[in-house]
Amino acid sequence: MPLFRFHRGSLEDSLKTTIIVKTFNEIVEAIVTSDLIKATKQDWGAIFKITPYPDRESNFDPRIGWYTHMVLSNIYEKDKMHPVGFLSEPLE
Repeated sequence: MPLFRFHRGSLEDSLKTTIIVKTFNEIVEAIVTSDLIKATKQDWGAIFKITPYPDRESNFDPRIGWYTHMVLSNIYEKDKMHPVGFLSEPLE
């Protein structure tokens, strides 16, 4: 089952925000309702994208055993995608 964690300054801080997710909609809901994000959320429609990190061939992180996928969004800036979190594996 995929895990989601918010993007934070350190890996340790990021891992403290880990939750279990089953669907793309659960990720979006966790992001837009998070107290960490609500304060900066803008009125435009947020776009979310999931991509292997750093790429499909080298996305395994041996420190934590994740096949890391980055969750990007324009939630902070209308015209620019920023990392908001990471998945432990791709969603099915």
